Amino acid sequence: KYPEIKELYGPDIRLLPMILGIVAAQLSLAVYATSLDGWKWFLLCWSLGGTLTHWLSLGNHELSHNLCFKTTIYNEMLGMVA
Repeated sequence: KYPEIKELYGPDIRLLPMILGIVAAQLSLAVYATSLDGWKWFLLCWSLGGTLTHWLSLGNHELSHNLCFKTTIYNEMLGMVA
């Protein structure tokens, strides 16, 4: 009934820079967290770390459906990075 919707189906490469950016943000926050102590460390880990981890789990879910690359192996490799 709506053929323009079918154009939206399939892999979307925009997921790649999002996942790589979130992984880079988590790694840089992990380095920054070493300089914090007490409640500041906990607040950073709980709020930002938890949010970024949840975003990565959503990205992994998309990768499990092969929605970033057309080939499965590339989706699996990106899933290992995430």
